[in-house]
Amino acid sequence: MISKGLVFFIITSLLLAKTTFAQEDKNTFTTTVKHHYGVVVSHHESIAYAVEKTIGAIELNFGLIPSSKPKWAQLYNQPEIGLAVYHGDLGNDRVFGKVTALFPYINFNLLRDKKLNIVHHLGLGLAVTEKHFDPIKNYTNVAIGSSLNVYISLSLNAELSLNSKWQLIGGLGINHLSNGSFKKPNTGLNLLTANFGLKYAFKERPKNLHLNKINHFKDLDNEFSIAYNQGLKQIKESEQQTYYMSSITANYAWGINAKQRLGLGLDLFYDRSSNRGTWDFKPKTNFEDRFRQGIFISHDLFINNLAIVTQIGVYTYYKTKPEEIIYTRLGLKYNIGQHFFANINLKAHGGKADYVEWGFGYRIQKKKKD
Repeated sequence: MISKGLVFFIITSLLLAKTTFAQEDKNTFTTTVKHHYGVVVSHHESIAYAVEKTIGAIELNFGLIPSSKPKWAQLYNQPEIGLAVYHGDLGNDRVFGKVTALFPYINFNLLRDKKLNIVHHLGLGLAVTEKHFDPIKNYTNVAIGSSLNVYISLSLNAELSLNSKWQLIGGLGINHLSNGSFKKPNTGLNLLTANFGLKYAFKERPKNLHLNKINHFKDLDNEFSIAYNQGLKQIKESEQQTYYMSSITANYAWGINAKQRLGLGLDLFYDRSSNRGTWDFKPKTNFEDRFRQGIFISHDLFINNLAIVTQIGVYTYYKTKPEEIIYTRLGLKYNIGQHFFANINLKAHGGKADYVEWGFGYRIQKKKKD
C-alpha cells in the first residue's frame, strides 16, 4: 500500500513540474497596435502657417521580450525590443502629405508590476514622406526637403494588464522627422501625440524577477577610441551643391557601472561648406578656414554590443565662425569584435540639425580588476 507521504510527494512534484513548465524562461513574442492623435508642434513661422489640422496615425509593433538569461536582459529588467511601422498625417495633406516610418525600438521598464508597467519607448529609423519641397510645385513646404528622412520616436507609456497575455496601452510622446540637412530646406517636423492601443503576448509574459541590480555585475572597462566619420549637407534650397563633411574623433571613456560610460574627447572637423559664398566652383576659402577643433563630454548607454551615444561639445578653435559655439551629437555605435565599431550620428547646433555622419573606429579597453 502506498503511504500518504509518497502520494503527497508525487502530487507535489507534478504540480511543481507543471508550474516550472508554464513559467519556462524563454523569449516571449508580442504584437501591439496603437492609434496616435495629436498636433504638429509649430517651432517655426512657416510650419505654423502650413499646418491646417490635427494629426492621426496607426502604429504596429512586433516585439520580443527576452528571457532573463542574457546579461543585458538582466541589466535592463527584460526590456522589449522590436520593429515598428508608423503611418499617419502631418497636418496638411496638400503640403506635407503623409508619412510612413520603419524603425527598430526598445521599451525600457521604469516600473514593472503585476498589473501595471511604466515604460520608456525609444525608436530610431527611416521615414518616407509623400511630399517634400519643390521650388515650383510645393514651395511652401520648408520643413522637409527630401522623400527619405530620419525618424525618431520618444514616449512614456503605461501598460495595464487585462490578463497574462493582453494589455491596454496608453501614453504621450513626441516624434521627430528630418533629413539632417542632407537636402534643404530642413526645419523638420515635430509631432506631439497621445497614443492608446492593445498589446498581445503569444505566451504568458515573464514575471518580474527584479534582475536589474547593476551592482551585481562588473563595471564596464575603461576605453580609448578613435573614429573617422563623414557626411554630406546642403546649405540652401536654392543651391543644389552638396558639401562633404568629415571628422576625426578621439575619446577616453570611464566605465561607471555595468551599463554606462562617461567620457572626454577631442574632435577635428573638416567642413567644405564653411564661408564658401554661393557656389563650389570657385572656393573662397583655404583648408584652415574649413577646419574646426572641439572638445566634448560623452555618455554611452550599452545594450549588449549596441550603445546609445550622447555628446555635447564646444568649439575651441576655428577661423570661420560656426552657427553656434556649442554642438551636440545623438547616435548609435555598434561594437564589432574586440577592437572595431561602426557608428551613425546626428550632429546639431542648438537643436537645429547640422548633418548626419557615419563612420567606423578602433577601440582599446583597459581591463579593470575584478
